[in-house]
Amino acid sequence: MTVTRNLFILFVFLLTALNSADAQPRFNHPELEWKTIETEHFSVTYHKGVENSARRVAKIAEEIYRPITELYDHAPENPVRFIVQDTDDISNGAAYFYDNKIIIWALPMDYDMRGTHNWLRDVVTHEFTHIVSMQAAMKFNRKIPAFYIQWFRYEKERRDDVVRGFPNGVVSYPYSGLTTPLWFAEGVAQYNSEKLQYDHWDSHRDMILRERTLSNSLLSFDDMAVFGKIGIGNESVYNQGYSFVSYIARTYGEKSLSGIAGALSSKRPVTISKAIKKATGVNGDEVYENWKSGLEEEYRSRTRLISENTLRGRVLSDGGTSNFFPSWSTDGKRLAFISNKGNDYLSRTDLYLYSKESGKIKKIASGVQSSPSWSPDGKKIVYGKIAKPDKRGSTYFDLYLYDRETKKNERLTTGERSRYPVYSPDGNSIAFVSTRDGESVIMLYDVSSESVQELTRFDELRQVYKLDWSPDGATILFETSTYNGRDIAEVNADGSGFRLVLQTAADERHPVYSKDNKTIYFSSDRTGIFNIYSYDRETAELTQRTNLRGGAFMPSESSDGSIAYSEYSISGYKISLLENNEKIEPRNAEYKIDYLQNLPKIDYDQNSSPEYTAKKYETTYSTLFFLPRIMIDYGTLKLGGYVFSNELLNKISILGGAAANKRGDFDLYLRFDYNHFTPNLFFEAYGISQNVEDTLLLANKKTPLDINFNLLEVSPGMTFFKGETDDITLRFSYSKYSATQIGFPQLDDGTFGKFSFSYDYFIGRTLSINWKRNGTYPAAKSYIARNTGMKWNLSYSQKWDKFVVDFARNENFGTFSEIFEPYNYYQLDLGFEKYFKLPFKSALALNIDGGYISTNVVDFLYYFGGGLLGMKGYSFYSIEGERKAIGSASLNVPIINDVNKALLNLYIRDVYGGIFFQYGNAWLGAAELNDFKRTIGYSLRVGTFSFYAFPTAFEFQAAYGIDKFTDARGFVRGNEWKYYFTLLFDFL
Repeated sequence: MTVTRNLFILFVFLLTALNSADAQPRFNHPELEWKTIETEHFSVTYHKGVENSARRVAKIAEEIYRPITELYDHAPENPVRFIVQDTDDISNGAAYFYDNKIIIWALPMDYDMRGTHNWLRDVVTHEFTHIVSMQAAMKFNRKIPAFYIQWFRYEKERRDDVVRGFPNGVVSYPYSGLTTPLWFAEGVAQYNSEKLQYDHWDSHRDMILRERTLSNSLLSFDDMAVFGKIGIGNESVYNQGYSFVSYIARTYGEKSLSGIAGALSSKRPVTISKAIKKATGVNGDEVYENWKSGLEEEYRSRTRLISENTLRGRVLSDGGTSNFFPSWSTDGKRLAFISNKGNDYLSRTDLYLYSKESGKIKKIASGVQSSPSWSPDGKKIVYGKIAKPDKRGSTYFDLYLYDRETKKNERLTTGERSRYPVYSPDGNSIAFVSTRDGESVIMLYDVSSESVQELTRFDELRQVYKLDWSPDGATILFETSTYNGRDIAEVNADGSGFRLVLQTAADERHPVYSKDNKTIYFSSDRTGIFNIYSYDRETAELTQRTNLRGGAFMPSESSDGSIAYSEYSISGYKISLLENNEKIEPRNAEYKIDYLQNLPKIDYDQNSSPEYTAKKYETTYSTLFFLPRIMIDYGTLKLGGYVFSNELLNKISILGGAAANKRGDFDLYLRFDYNHFTPNLFFEAYGISQNVEDTLLLANKKTPLDINFNLLEVSPGMTFFKGETDDITLRFSYSKYSATQIGFPQLDDGTFGKFSFSYDYFIGRTLSINWKRNGTYPAAKSYIARNTGMKWNLSYSQKWDKFVVDFARNENFGTFSEIFEPYNYYQLDLGFEKYFKLPFKSALALNIDGGYISTNVVDFLYYFGGGLLGMKGYSFYSIEGERKAIGSASLNVPIINDVNKALLNLYIRDVYGGIFFQYGNAWLGAAELNDFKRTIGYSLRVGTFSFYAFPTAFEFQAAYGIDKFTDARGFVRGNEWKYYFTLLFDFL
């Protein structure tokens, strides 16, 4: 009897409980030189090239420390560590509230769902509020993020020489130390404090909330609690959370926010509704309904005249929810724009071309996220898009060109961080915006020489957005910002003469010249709602061109005077065409709101910072985190836990796990990652010890026998990352499986003796190379029914194994030593999956699982092709051999889409049902198709979140083995149902 190496698969299940804890960055930029600034409460670590942003972060952090910590009556352990980086064209921040760490990307945000605010003051305050408010709501010490409850059930069928069957039931479930719904987490982070409000309610946020309210589409109290939504859904969690938190603060006092956080920190289970009641005296559901009814009354009143006097264009393109940056060709026959048509998420936009003559729309380039611009002859379109990772892993915007004649896309720049391109009227140059260390510069690309030079740099820290070149070639128009909102400015074509064209309290953006150069079209929220306006360059007369309840953005004038623009409504942003010149009475457009009216007057100088002393970064580690673990395994209780820690820059990480029961059985796991350079290095070690009771026939007497099995495997290796999809891993593995037998024979006098015998029964050495590709794409239901792309896992392993076949006695010492049979061979393995999107949010998945062993080996080394991970209609060990080929087809269809209901600590998202068919076998020698087996089955999947943030996947599967056969041990298999249950972070 042995313990086989397949028990190591248990660790796959167990470690999914930590699927984010040990995740490593794909690229870690060993080329960068890092330094650290230290202040009273913070440290700021940054790389060369972002010194200005780092100093600003340090200054802002100290200024906001007291208002935020006083509001929540919580001061984090010093220091809170900021990391400032500019390694990618990403505008974001991330708060790791357990680590006391905040990452800030230096690129200022340009997001069409929110207004413009001073980037660093906004993001630093937002993320620090996360740290403080989330720590105030923690149930346990921050060193204990969660507990894990785990359970295994095993098949009854097993080989005679193994301890137990393969798992057919697996549970790994967290009990979280945080139960904060995301609307509250993001709402308070945007609210900040009434003393700060570096992020404030603006016309974009109001537009989204207004349309949801008036369309009776507000997220419910339960639905606000989690992300995982499509279109504007995730942004609405932020949006409604901000509004709802502001309502609570206004109605019940700002201290009610810290009261809610404190109530959530109770070690007893508590819902957000009860936490609100404890802080305000009113149940959360009732507070939500009061807020909702107030919004409905307010928005109906404010928009009555606008609804009665709406002026809009006709819709040209309504596919998708993000249709942006319409741009007419010079002759007015074609319109280029970007759209997320066919994609679920706002940012997954492509470049499309609309033909005015045919009315048809076609995609011409993928992954385009910046504005397009036509060449004067109408043959080419220049645009910006995020390029593939460079050799250091950075992803930057660069210029690309689409040629209408060749139908090909060509890359023009490399590493220039090129956004908002615009052709010069003569076609010889392309102006664009490049941003480094938070500072925007207008650059010039020379078409003939393919060279890039700086056109203009500003005296103060100024953000620059979409550009337009005047028809006479004399000036460049752009939108710009230094604080809240945007203004419109110009420079001469040579980069000189910076001047503001429109600078008001309103937010004015997306300016373009008219074809005759006499007018500037732009979008403004001067009434409280964004609409299209025209500005007469000679008389300075302003004329409102649209009057919408939602909003109008990004105008582009055609040669016939019509204006294409992006119009927002409850269904998202659509491309519309305005073909009239009606005038709007100002009183019929008035929305009566001033987003800046109640803001505190805070003066600050964003162009200067204290001269901090910077020192070379010294390796710094996070807290050593501990996650207790309670596991029921083969009917015994195992207690243990996981520990993990990361170096601040994620260049070093360690993850370990252990559990033991009172019988002395234990399992151990250790992984160490060293990511200081490419490739990333790692070391893994597994250990399992199990004790079983058996009997041995000695002198015709059954002798009790205790057997201890010990399995050890260590694997050093390295991983090369190629682009965003491919991982290539080279590893060496050493395995040693041993056993100790202790017998208690009964002696002639009736007493019991004792003997012991230890030996190794398997020693393995493997050198392998593995190529893994993930070519799937994000989609709303892909977590429960993947429906796009493909992925594969291909590996080659050279093995030098040996397995015990007998024992030799040493006559001199009376001891025994193992006699091993060597097995030197290679092994090929392929896993391939292809996914297809079907109507009604259904999905089809095709899977191939193949394996090949090059020579005859002992059955201990065989493939086993049944069970949970193979042919589900048969037990794991019933299908075995030196070759394996299994094909699977599964269809998953929604039973209940978008449940969006909370049940205790669960938020139920979707319920799917599935059917599957499998055809395959494992065999020796040549394949005989007549021996291949068939399985049919069905599944039930329930996708949920636990504690608002932990993805949780319930799955029940039933499978029927159609074909009857006798396995290698003489047992008849097939014609029976097999059942499986998993509760994990993801579906298998």
